[in-house]
Amino acid sequence: MVEKKDFIQYLDMEDALKRLGGMKSIYISLLRKFLDNTSIEDLRKAERSGNRKEIDDASHAIKGLAANLSLPALSSAAAALNNAVRSGEAGGDLPQRVYDAWEKTAYVIRETI
Repeated sequence: MVEKKDFIQYLDMEDALKRLGGMKSIYISLLRKFLDNTSIEDLRKAERSGNRKEIDDASHAIKGLAANLSLPALSSAAAALNNAVRSGEAGGDLPQRVYDAWEKTAYVIRETI
């Protein structure tokens, strides 16, 4: 699904560990919790209903979660969707980019931890 050489696009452990003072066990624990997070389902539900406020809320939550865990591709995709929704744009393929980034990120996390 994702080449090992490309893992850093989805999981920047070095950056996260710098911010966590090198506490790898805490970071691994946070990554495991990420795998159980339901924010992506919130986005899917919001998108199906067409509720722009809920799409905004869900994409913002995903953006923050991903940024805090140093998950660059997911953070970037969610930020693009969040910005589009806030500026009144329809979003186009942006939700799908978030879903794809989430799946690839989850794959990389599973392969890493």
